This record gives sequence, C-alpha cells and structure tokens, in this order.
Amino acid sequence: MIAGVLVLAFGGLFFSAMFSGLETGFYRATRVRLVLDALGGSLVARGLVWLTNRPTMFVATIIVGNNLANYLVSLAIVIGTRLSFGEESRAAELLVPLVLAPVLFVYGELLPKNLFLQAPNRLLRLGSPLFFVFFVLFLPASMLLWLLNQLLGRFVAEPPEEVRLGLARRELQGLLVEGREAGILHPAQQSLA
Repeated sequence: MIAGVLVLAFGGLFFSAMFSGLETGFYRATRVRLVLDALGGSLVARGLVWLTNRPTMFVATIIVGNNLANYLVSLAIVIGTRLSFGEESRAAELLVPLVLAPVLFVYGELLPKNLFLQAPNRLLRLGSPLFFVFFVLFLPASMLLWLLNQLLGRFVAEPPEEVRLGLARRELQGLLVEGREAGILHPAQQSLA
C-alpha cells in the first residue's frame, strides 16, 4: 500500500512539474521559432502553433492538469499520513502537509518554471507530446472552461484582437531586444525597427 502511495505522490509531483513548466515555456517560447519549426515539418511545433492561436485552450488544459496533479499529491499525503500515524492522529494530519508543502512548491512549481524559463523552446518540444495526450484527455473539461471564458468575455474583457496585437507587439519587442543582446542589431537598427 505504501508503494502505491509513493507512486501516487511522485506521479502527482511529476505532473505538477510538467504542467507548471510547460506553462512558463509556452509563454516564454519564441513564436517565430515555433512557426519555423512547424514549416520545417515538426508535428509538435505545428500543434504548439495551433495552441498559440488558441491560448485559452492551452491555459484551460494547464489549469485542469495542474489541479489534478496537486489533488493526487494531496491525496497521497492524506493516505500516507493515515497509514503511517493512524486514523485518529489529527496533529499528523495537520503537520505532514505543512512539512511537505515546500517540497511540492519547490519541485512541482519553482524548479520546473525556472528550467523552462532558461530553455523554453527545447523543453517545450520535449514535454509537448505528453501534453497533447492530456490535451485530448482533458478536452471536455477544457471546453467547458473555454465556454465559460467566452461567456464572461462578452461582459468584461477587451476584444481578442486588441489582446493579440498587444501580445504580438511584446513578442516583436522581445525579438529586437534579443537581437541587440546577441550583437545582431545595433541600437539604431532596433529603434528604426
């Protein structure tokens, strides 16, 4: 039984890390690079380009996946605590999650986000095939979240075109900054562009 709890805990931690890292990698990846890889024939890059045009679906899948992963870790902690300390140990039920919360935060959130921040395109390509499996599995829940977003968007949000233009402008500015830092563009060329 303890082996099952450990599998549940480490599986949940792995998926929490995967979804957290992919979220950062998705927003940090260079869209131009994804488009070039897609034109080069990469199926993963084609899927990612498709998702960049539908970011709500990506975010909904990440939310569902991360919540499910965190639920699995929480369930493993509760079952493991009850197996180790008994049904009536209220102090252990309070202390064990407090002790293990930093582990989940560091290894399930902070470390993967930092890794994907450093190498977004490479890690995004590595993790995306598994993500697409979960994208299909979570599609009903993601569609429900997407519909809710569309409904709420009619009442409170900016038009999607304005958001897309703002994202494209920020991405272009990021490319120009990267070009200057790499020594490809001079400051005058960057301001002209």
